[in-house]
Amino acid sequence: MTFPIALAEIMGIHSFRLHVMPPIWSPLRQDTLFHPSSLLLEQTSVLRPEHSSSRHDTLNASMPFILPGGFSVPEPTPLPAVTEESEPKDAAPHIERQLRAMRNSAGFRLIADSTLLLQACQLDMDFPPTRQDYVRQQLTTLLTQTSDKALDPDALQITFSNDDRPAVDDNGHEHYSVSLSLTDVALASFEPAHFQALSRSTLADISLCEDTPALTTARMFKRIGELPLKRNYNAVLQTFRTRHEVTWCTLSRLAFLDNLARQLNHRHISRDGYWLALDALGLDRFPAATDTLSMSGRGEKSEVRALMLNGKQVPEIFQISSKTTSHCFIHILGAKGNVIEYISDDPRQMSRRLLAAMNASGLYGQVFLSLEQHAGIVVEAPLIEGDLFTAVTQASFAGLLADSHARSTLDLLRPVARGLALAGAADLWQTQPSILEQIPVASKMAGQVMASYLQENHTLTINPEHVFIAYRPGYSSTPLGNPRL
Repeated sequence: MTFPIALAEIMGIHSFRLHVMPPIWSPLRQDTLFHPSSLLLEQTSVLRPEHSSSRHDTLNASMPFILPGGFSVPEPTPLPAVTEESEPKDAAPHIERQLRAMRNSAGFRLIADSTLLLQACQLDMDFPPTRQDYVRQQLTTLLTQTSDKALDPDALQITFSNDDRPAVDDNGHEHYSVSLSLTDVALASFEPAHFQALSRSTLADISLCEDTPALTTARMFKRIGELPLKRNYNAVLQTFRTRHEVTWCTLSRLAFLDNLARQLNHRHISRDGYWLALDALGLDRFPAATDTLSMSGRGEKSEVRALMLNGKQVPEIFQISSKTTSHCFIHILGAKGNVIEYISDDPRQMSRRLLAAMNASGLYGQVFLSLEQHAGIVVEAPLIEGDLFTAVTQASFAGLLADSHARSTLDLLRPVARGLALAGAADLWQTQPSILEQIPVASKMAGQVMASYLQENHTLTINPEHVFIAYRPGYSSTPLGNPRL
């Protein structure tokens, strides 16, 4: 495109909205955590919620929580109109079967009835919003403070134009102006070059809304430029990382191990590849206790390589290879199907195979969209020293904090999606009568206190619910009278 760092950049900002997904639904939030029938289910490695008046585990046909790039959710099929002759099909048996399968999986016993389950719940409640959601929240607050009205930042637009250097789209059409919502403009502030391009363009200074004539486009653009959105959002991400990085690493390891066991059962990986993967985690057998998940190490038989693109590690893909036989196994977190297996000891071939596997997975479209900006892509496959999932977790957060449009908070979900699914399938204590009977109840505790009072002060052994308080006729000083037993 012509018009460098101006409308061309602006059009890039505008097209970025096409890749932004709807708000994230949190799998273990308060609206589901304490409902006995709101146990969660995995759908393409992601959880979906539902509430029901029955005591069955159910799924919601509405939008699931937002998926990382590459996860696909089937379009909802319109349901036929319910008539007197037909009734909706009960999905509970099918859902119960899926939940039973998850509860029988190899990794479920490592998180059920453990502190890791509680840590997963807390991690989910603290999960940061997407960049777009955060920006929208801040703009909504700003608009309310400025205009005393509840305005939608997605519905209010600012038009930028340039008569000298238009942007040219892929069809060769020239564009001398572009309209962006306030949310798009605020998102551009995360990239200084983009925001500077906006500031150098001609801005149509008109009222943003008919009801608020004082709220003009120029005034709002200036206010957006003064907001420390990037700094504050990075602080939110850093706070989440500081608090939950260890738990995230543990959940990633759990998700990988559970998926590894499933791959072996479905013959998607050879037995040699299975044992080699355990060796890469420092294990000689599948863990039997939750404490094992927090242990780090590396066996003597394996080595692990990462995929580096232009010096940046792609967190969700790595290769485990045998030091003795040169058998290589490529693992892609969140992907399904057979594990890629080949034999080689050439690092250059390993780089090519890792890149080909990344391309074939279809999970990294946004990454390649960003890399297309570069003249060339440098592909490397360096060895990972130390714990595998510590390196994976660090690379995930590093890519997120680097503030690239190619990654978002949604990409973080891919390594732990299966771990959160297992957490969602756990039976909550609210459904177990033996535990419910041990929970203190206010009325029961009050009865015990009053029974002790009657015994100690009046030597009466009597049910306090059978004792009533009568009041004598009152006077002006004591309108309710004097109580007596």
